[in-house]
Amino acid sequence: MMKYKLIILMVFATVVISCKKATNVRLVEGESSGKMSYRLVDDSGAGLPGIRVGVYRIRSHSGGTYFDPSSLLDTVRTDKDGIALFSMLNPANYLVVPDSPKLNNVAYNIREYVQVVAGKEKKKVTKVSDFSGAINVTLRSSLDYVTPIRSMGIAVIPYNSLVYRPDNLKELLDGATIRGVTNNEGFVSIKVPADISYRLLIYGLYNRTIIYGSDEYRVQKDGLAYSSLYMNPINQ
Repeated sequence: MMKYKLIILMVFATVVISCKKATNVRLVEGESSGKMSYRLVDDSGAGLPGIRVGVYRIRSHSGGTYFDPSSLLDTVRTDKDGIALFSMLNPANYLVVPDSPKLNNVAYNIREYVQVVAGKEKKKVTKVSDFSGAINVTLRSSLDYVTPIRSMGIAVIPYNSLVYRPDNLKELLDGATIRGVTNNEGFVSIKVPADISYRLLIYGLYNRTIIYGSDEYRVQKDGLAYSSLYMNPINQ
């Protein structure tokens, strides 16, 4: 009888130990991952629905990091409130890349790092227009290189060598959504989405004659690009 009791006690102890092990594993698993709530908003704070958002592992090379499309972990579309929710993420720093969200028909290029902590939900709200820089343009007369040229239209065109051609500049001007006009000092500062290449079209406001197509410009987030251009004065 004592032998049977001993066997029963040993079996019971084994079951208890096994249960404790299983419980510990579940607790570790529960604490080893986190969540990310990533929200895209416009200038008024309203959410942008239906935007595809990708989360990528960060690749390192020579002490720096870079964007590798093959390191994609997951994609989620933002809901009606502009939120993309990612769960079961290991604690790490991730690269978040929304798929060209648009404001006023202007596409923005957003790439930012978001850190996820185990057992917590990281809430990140991103105002799309914050990912902007500016191109500062000054127009002066090529006759004396001093006299400002005022009231000239400047259209900012996202640059694509397959689209930007001398034979279709009028079409590009008609479709331009980013514009500015030089003031009395011949100056204009134009806010543009960051990390996109652009060219400028200078045109008459009234006759819409294209006067000049500039070289390529590119600005980083919160950055500035400067352009001093000289041209013959024209009658508009």
